[in-house]
Amino acid sequence: MPDIVFLHGEVITVDQQNRILEAIAVKANRIIAIGTSEEIQRLVGPETTVIDLQGKSVLPGFIDSHLHLSSYGIDKLGVSCKAPHIESLQDIFHDLHEKASGLPAGKWVRAWGFNETKITEQRYPTREELDRISMEHPIIIIRACNHISVVNSKALEILSILKDTPDPKGGIIERNSRGELTGRLLETAHFQIVKKVAYSEEEKSHALALASADYVAAGITSIHDAGCNDADSFRVMHQAVRNGLVKVRIYAMVCT
Repeated sequence: MPDIVFLHGEVITVDQQNRILEAIAVKANRIIAIGTSEEIQRLVGPETTVIDLQGKSVLPGFIDSHLHLSSYGIDKLGVSCKAPHIESLQDIFHDLHEKASGLPAGKWVRAWGFNETKITEQRYPTREELDRISMEHPIIIIRACNHISVVNSKALEILSILKDTPDPKGGIIERNSRGELTGRLLETAHFQIVKKVAYSEEEKSHALALASADYVAAGITSIHDAGCNDADSFRVMHQAVRNGLVKVRIYAMVCT
């Protein structure tokens, strides 16, 4: 007996004849029969779940040929500066404050996708503005190019960046005309803090589960992951699949 049947719909088979039928029966995640609603109805047992499609369509699962599962999920953990409602720095500050209010003191508050040319003020936020959001949480806003970030005073403290810390080769720890830190870190000054701001393994696993849920909701059942940023992220993704946190099939490329 099937575990679930779908009746009274349009089953897009995409078989060699491109048939469109009315009903489908599934057992243990395998299609075991397709046909008319009357034919599939005869397979229904006492434990079978029956779904009346009421004319809706059932399609094969989609395959996304190029994406980054870990990156997509991690973006969902932070504040998106690309969200449709973001028009100004104040919109970003509001979302950062909301995020900080739901996290224990000391936890990183992260934002990504910032582009100063896309907001009303046409400028970067300042360290003082981020300090007004929280002095208990380290805050980082990463520009869309991933070469520049802006952090608050708590973050500078955790990162051991002081007023007299020299610029790294190929990078700038920005200072104002008075020699005070603005919170903006460019190029290698930004790159060298990335690992210190990285998400924990638990957070990465949660991010993968969030990504998987979005893909499944969109009908994507298989993906070609175009490579993790590091071996640790690849290991966490593999473990998340084995633990059932990720529901999509993955063909993964390995970055070396």
